[in-house]
Formats: sequence, structure tokens, C-alpha cells
Amino acid sequence: MADKEQVEAEQSDPEFLGEESGGGMGFLTKILIVVGILVFQVTAAYFGIQYLFLQGTATEAEPVSAEQGVETVGPIMQMEDIVVNPAGSLGRRFLVVKVALELMGEHVQEDVVQQMPLINDGLIKLLASKNVEYLSNVAVRDSLREEMRLAINDRLPGGEGVSRLYFTGFILQ
Repeated sequence: MADKEQVEAEQSDPEFLGEESGGGMGFLTKILIVVGILVFQVTAAYFGIQYLFLQGTATEAEPVSAEQGVETVGPIMQMEDIVVNPAGSLGRRFLVVKVALELMGEHVQEDVVQQMPLINDGLIKLLASKNVEYLSNVAVRDSLREEMRLAINDRLPGGEGVSRLYFTGFILQ
């Protein structure tokens, strides 16, 4: 009879209820599962961030060479802002262009500095000859960049010296 009373007591106690009796999991079991999932997610997030964003920051950076597939860049020279009114804008619109020049070598820098008034004048004439529709078309930026590079090289002794031209700012108002 004592066994029968003990069985009835266990069945009425919520901690001893099993799934077969319809009570489901105990509260403590649910808490442990939730905490386990949270620990797993935090750990995965930590290692994911380490792998994706912080990989290699703890070690000393190795110098990048042309052998590793990265192109070497020549000396960069930032020009002053160029401000022009585009063709056909009747002075109501303006363009501000910030340009950086990649030079073919250090020896070219003296020539660029010496010819800077002529270079600025050539670029102003070139940009002022373009209309707003042309300048606002993003697809023609590469051809405009090349036209500007050629205009600069035309002003330099030997007809070359700037290997690339970069837009560091391009505002059409």
C-alpha cells in the first residue's frame, strides 16, 4: 500500500511528471536548454566576428608586393578643387571636382608643380565644355577621367607623367 501512495505522490508532483503523463518538460530543463542555446549563439558570434573582421590584426602586417597580385601605386599628388559652370547652365549650376594624380615617378612631381597653372587651365576648359547631362551620367566618368589625364599629360614635358587620375570628389549642383 505504501508503494501505491508513493506512486500517487510522484504523479501529482510537477517535477516528476514525464511527457507520457502530459505534463511536458520541467521548468529547470527549459531554462537549461535556453541558456545552452544562448551560450552557443554568443560563442558563434564571437568567433564569427574574430574570423570575419579581426583576422590578422593581432599579427604584424606583411608588406604587400606585386608578386601577391596587388598592383604597386606610384606617388599620389592631390590637386586643388576645380570649380566650373558646365556648358549650357547659364551660371545656375556648378561642378566641383577634387582630383588626385598618380604619377609615374618622383621625378614627375617637379614638372607637375611647375606646370600646375597650365594644368588647371586645361582642366577648367575641358570641364566647362561638358554639359550637365554629360557630367551627371555616371557611366561616362571613366572616359572623362581619361580625357582629363590626357589633358594633363599634354601640358607636361615629354607628353606623359600621370599614369592615373582619381576623382576624390565630384559634386554637381
